[in-house]
Amino acid sequence: MSTKTGQPWGTPQGSLWAATAAPAPETQPLQGPVHVDVAVIGAGVFGLSLALHLAQRGCHVVVLERGAIGDGASGRNGGLVVPSLPRLMPADVRRVYGAAAGDRLAHLVGSGGSLIWSLIAQHQIACDASATGWINPAHRPSRLPAVAERVRQWQALGQPVALWDGDQTAATIGSRQFAGALFDPTGGHLNPLSYVRGLARAAMAAGVEIAPATEVTTVLRQDSRWHLATPRGTVQADRVVWATNAASGPGVMATVPLLVHQMATQPLPASVRARVLVGSPSLSDTRNNLFSARWTADGRLGTGGMASWQPAAAAPRLARRLARRLEVQLDLTPNSLTMEYAWTGIAALTPGLVPRLAEVAPGVLVPLACNGRGLCLATALGAALAAWLATNGTPPIPLTPLKDIPHHWLARLLPRLLLPLGDWQDGRG
Repeated sequence: MSTKTGQPWGTPQGSLWAATAAPAPETQPLQGPVHVDVAVIGAGVFGLSLALHLAQRGCHVVVLERGAIGDGASGRNGGLVVPSLPRLMPADVRRVYGAAAGDRLAHLVGSGGSLIWSLIAQHQIACDASATGWINPAHRPSRLPAVAERVRQWQALGQPVALWDGDQTAATIGSRQFAGALFDPTGGHLNPLSYVRGLARAAMAAGVEIAPATEVTTVLRQDSRWHLATPRGTVQADRVVWATNAASGPGVMATVPLLVHQMATQPLPASVRARVLVGSPSLSDTRNNLFSARWTADGRLGTGGMASWQPAAAAPRLARRLARRLEVQLDLTPNSLTMEYAWTGIAALTPGLVPRLAEVAPGVLVPLACNGRGLCLATALGAALAAWLATNGTPPIPLTPLKDIPHHWLARLLPRLLLPLGDWQDGRG
């Protein structure tokens, strides 16, 4: 590892979250037969939020995870709490699902931040939580009208967002690089691996059984119940929820996996922390190749990005690029940043970037909800899906058929291939 200031191309360590997270609760792989109301496949934010809220409603739940708790995107993301959809406004969601269902989903999205902070407080989850708001700045003046329209639409739904002018934006971010911004006080940031482990601990306290290192090998319908086979035991369940997004299961061919690099700098002086991202909000802007920034609990700047070249060769070059981008966008001294931690995660993108919910067989549900905003959306949608399953009311998202993406092998490559075009468009405004 290189810690020398001005050498961002040194070899970073792995995940900052893994190095600093609260310990995982004690669990063991599934042993013997289990009979439950609902079997959840996947111990990420969605699966654990769903399991926790089902258990609180009196359901008997088991969570099956082929790896460890939070192994996937849930424990590898940038930790930004963003109560919004990527690129889409509430009007876009209405066009997809209709007025009533669209507004219901938009309200669900907007509630995600407040729900996260409530769960953290209720279950005393130690995850370096910072409920300090989210800034969505316009990276060029030409993007400010769209930001203003986003503010207007969210305000119409009751979300407590505000439109900041250039001066207020600069005073908080510490940079004159942005023309104005949306500010949502319900956003913020946290250590996502600690958060998902905290959800697991809360779910277990509510009676949920969590079985890591337990891969589901078959799911079969027999005698009106679902039978799930694993290497060491079986599960019988009335319902199954496949909460694995792009990692496995029926949703793999219906989503595009996007490799995202996350990095964190060396700890920075108090003088920098006092001037940049004042009050410690999280930030993600309006670029196609998103610029994001946040403070970590130990005084580092965290950021992320994509690479258009092969991942094996990407890390040193991308570390240099992301360090320079932080310096430019936050008006920091050139060549002052070093990336000390670097890791990757997979975001699952759905067509149109809207959350989806499919019932692939009677009682087998597949939610697809990440799209790079998984912390808020997965937490809120897990709670809403639990309410629906427990009451048989209105589903939080209209059920739609699960459709494989045509030419999926090519679709997997498109985000990386189109990145240079996105960078060019960002530069033109």
